[in-house]
Amino acid sequence: MPARNLGVGLLLLTVVVAVSVAWFIERRVTEVMLAELVARASDQVELGVLPRLTPDDFEPPYTLAKLDALDAKLDSILDRAREPGSGVIRVNLLARDGTVLYSDLASLRGQVVSPLADPLLTAALAGSAGAEITSLAGQEEADLGPRYGLAMEAYVPCIFDGRRAGA
Repeated sequence: MPARNLGVGLLLLTVVVAVSVAWFIERRVTEVMLAELVARASDQVELGVLPRLTPDDFEPPYTLAKLDALDAKLDSILDRAREPGSGVIRVNLLARDGTVLYSDLASLRGQVVSPLADPLLTAALAGSAGAEITSLAGQEEADLGPRYGLAMEAYVPCIFDGRRAGA
Protein backbone atom coordinates (compact mmCIF):
# COMPACT_ATOMS: atom_id res chain seq x y z
CA MET A 1 0.00 0.00 0.00
CA PRO A 2 2.77 2.56 0.76
CA ALA A 3 4.31 1.93 -2.70
CA ARG A 4 0.94 2.66 -4.32
CA ASN A 5 0.59 5.91 -2.38
CA LEU A 6 4.11 6.88 -3.42
CA GLY A 7 3.21 6.20 -7.07
CA VAL A 8 0.07 8.33 -6.83
CA GLY A 9 2.04 11.07 -5.12
CA LEU A 10 4.70 11.06 -7.83
CA LEU A 11 2.04 11.12 -10.55
CA LEU A 12 0.34 14.07 -8.88
CA LEU A 13 3.66 15.89 -8.51
CA THR A 14 4.44 15.25 -12.19
CA VAL A 15 1.06 16.68 -13.24
CA VAL A 16 1.54 19.77 -11.07
CA VAL A 17 5.02 20.39 -12.50
CA ALA A 18 3.81 19.86 -16.09
CA VAL A 19 0.89 22.28 -15.64
CA SER A 20 3.19 24.86 -14.05
CA VAL A 21 5.72 24.62 -16.87
CA ALA A 22 2.96 24.88 -19.50
CA TRP A 23 1.50 27.95 -17.76
CA PHE A 24 4.92 29.59 -17.59
CA ILE A 25 5.63 28.92 -21.27
CA GLU A 26 2.22 30.22 -22.33
CA ARG A 27 2.68 33.37 -20.28
CA ARG A 28 6.16 34.00 -21.66
CA VAL A 29 5.04 33.44 -25.27
CA THR A 30 2.16 35.88 -24.74
CA GLU A 31 4.55 38.50 -23.33
CA VAL A 32 6.84 38.12 -26.35
CA MET A 33 3.93 38.36 -28.80
CA LEU A 34 2.60 41.51 -27.13
CA ALA A 35 6.07 43.10 -27.17
CA GLU A 36 6.37 42.32 -30.90
CA LEU A 37 2.92 43.81 -31.47
CA VAL A 38 3.94 47.06 -29.76
CA ALA A 39 7.13 47.21 -31.83
CA ARG A 40 5.22 46.66 -35.07
CA ALA A 41 2.51 49.18 -34.18
CA SER A 42 5.15 51.75 -33.18
CA ASP A 43 6.91 51.31 -36.50
CA GLN A 44 3.65 51.70 -38.43
CA VAL A 45 2.81 54.88 -36.55
CA GLU A 46 6.29 56.39 -36.86
CA LEU A 47 6.90 55.44 -40.49
CA GLY A 48 3.41 55.43 -41.98
CA VAL A 49 1.09 57.66 -39.99
CA LEU A 50 3.06 60.52 -38.41
CA PRO A 51 4.79 61.66 -41.63
CA ARG A 52 1.32 62.39 -43.07
CA LEU A 53 0.12 64.41 -40.07
CA THR A 54 0.94 67.55 -38.14
CA PRO A 55 0.40 68.38 -34.46
CA ASP A 56 -2.49 70.66 -35.52
CA ASP A 57 -4.38 67.61 -36.79
CA PHE A 58 -4.73 66.55 -33.15
CA GLU A 59 -6.02 69.92 -31.89
CA PRO A 60 -9.69 70.90 -31.57
CA PRO A 61 -12.04 71.79 -33.04
CA TYR A 62 -12.67 68.42 -34.65
CA THR A 63 -14.95 69.53 -37.46
CA LEU A 64 -16.34 67.21 -40.09
CA ALA A 65 -14.03 68.87 -42.63
CA LYS A 66 -11.01 68.17 -40.40
CA LEU A 67 -12.01 64.53 -39.92
CA ASP A 68 -12.58 64.14 -43.67
CA ALA A 69 -9.15 65.65 -44.36
CA LEU A 70 -7.55 63.15 -41.95
CA ASP A 71 -9.40 60.36 -43.71
CA ALA A 72 -8.01 61.52 -47.06
CA LYS A 73 -4.47 61.62 -45.61
CA LEU A 74 -4.60 58.23 -43.91
CA ASP A 75 -7.10 55.94 -45.62
CA SER A 76 -4.85 54.63 -48.39
CA ILE A 77 -1.86 53.88 -46.15
CA LEU A 78 -3.97 52.32 -43.39
CA ASP A 79 -6.01 50.27 -45.86
CA ARG A 80 -2.72 48.65 -46.88
CA ALA A 81 -1.90 47.99 -43.21
CA ARG A 82 -5.23 46.17 -42.87
CA GLU A 83 -4.86 43.93 -45.92
CA PRO A 84 -5.99 40.31 -45.45
CA GLY A 85 -3.33 38.32 -43.65
CA SER A 86 -1.76 41.38 -42.00
CA GLY A 87 -3.32 40.61 -38.64
CA VAL A 88 -4.57 44.20 -38.31
CA ILE A 89 -8.34 44.32 -37.78
CA ARG A 90 -8.92 47.91 -36.62
CA VAL A 91 -7.01 51.18 -36.75
CA ASN A 92 -8.04 54.18 -34.64
CA LEU A 93 -6.29 57.51 -34.18
CA LEU A 94 -7.30 59.41 -31.05
CA ALA A 95 -6.74 62.94 -29.81
CA ARG A 96 -5.60 63.59 -26.23
CA ASP A 97 -9.20 64.00 -25.08
CA GLY A 98 -10.21 60.61 -26.55
CA THR A 99 -11.86 61.95 -29.70
CA VAL A 100 -11.58 59.42 -32.52
CA LEU A 101 -9.92 61.44 -35.29
CA TYR A 102 -9.59 58.55 -37.71
CA SER A 103 -10.95 55.02 -37.78
CA ASP A 104 -11.25 52.49 -40.55
CA LEU A 105 -14.85 52.25 -39.29
CA ALA A 106 -16.09 55.68 -40.42
CA SER A 107 -18.99 55.74 -37.93
CA LEU A 108 -16.49 55.99 -35.04
CA ARG A 109 -14.93 59.22 -36.29
CA GLY A 110 -15.76 62.14 -34.04
CA GLN A 111 -16.91 59.95 -31.14
CA VAL A 112 -15.20 60.32 -27.79
CA VAL A 113 -13.70 57.35 -25.95
CA SER A 114 -12.98 58.05 -22.30
CA PRO A 115 -9.25 57.63 -21.71
CA LEU A 116 -10.08 56.98 -18.05
CA ALA A 117 -11.92 53.79 -19.00
CA ASP A 118 -8.87 52.23 -20.65
CA PRO A 119 -5.52 52.15 -18.82
CA LEU A 120 -3.59 51.37 -22.02
CA LEU A 121 -5.11 54.38 -23.78
CA THR A 122 -4.31 56.55 -20.77
CA ALA A 123 -0.71 55.31 -20.83
CA ALA A 124 -0.37 55.88 -24.60
CA LEU A 125 -1.70 59.42 -24.26
CA ALA A 126 0.92 59.92 -21.52
CA GLY A 127 3.66 58.67 -23.85
CA SER A 128 3.97 54.93 -23.13
CA ALA A 129 3.06 52.25 -25.65
CA GLY A 130 1.38 49.07 -24.45
CA ALA A 131 -0.58 46.03 -25.53
CA GLU A 132 -2.98 43.46 -24.15
CA ILE A 133 -5.23 40.62 -25.16
CA THR A 134 -8.76 41.98 -25.26
CA SER A 135 -12.27 40.59 -25.61
CA LEU A 136 -13.15 43.38 -28.08
CA ALA A 137 -15.91 44.71 -25.85
CA GLY A 138 -14.90 48.38 -25.88
CA GLN A 139 -16.95 51.06 -27.59
CA GLU A 140 -14.49 51.41 -30.46
CA GLU A 141 -14.20 47.67 -31.16
CA ALA A 142 -17.48 46.06 -30.10
CA ASP A 143 -18.43 45.30 -33.71
CA LEU A 144 -15.36 43.06 -34.00
CA GLY A 145 -16.16 40.89 -30.96
CA PRO A 146 -18.64 38.54 -32.63
CA ARG A 147 -16.29 37.94 -35.56
CA TYR A 148 -12.95 37.57 -33.75
CA GLY A 149 -13.72 36.90 -30.07
CA LEU A 150 -10.30 37.88 -28.73
CA ALA A 151 -7.53 39.99 -30.21
CA MET A 152 -4.22 41.54 -29.30
CA GLU A 153 -4.59 45.30 -29.05
CA ALA A 154 -1.81 47.88 -29.07
CA TYR A 155 -1.84 51.56 -28.11
CA VAL A 156 1.03 53.72 -29.34
CA PRO A 157 1.58 57.40 -28.57
CA CYS A 158 1.76 59.90 -31.43
CA ILE A 159 4.67 62.20 -30.61
CA PHE A 160 5.87 65.23 -32.59
CA ASP A 161 9.19 66.78 -31.55
CA GLY A 162 8.88 65.30 -28.07
CA ARG A 163 5.30 66.54 -27.64
CA ARG A 164 2.49 64.01 -27.13
CA ALA A 165 -0.38 64.70 -29.53
CA GLY A 166 -2.56 61.61 -29.27
CA ALA A 167 -2.52 57.85 -29.72
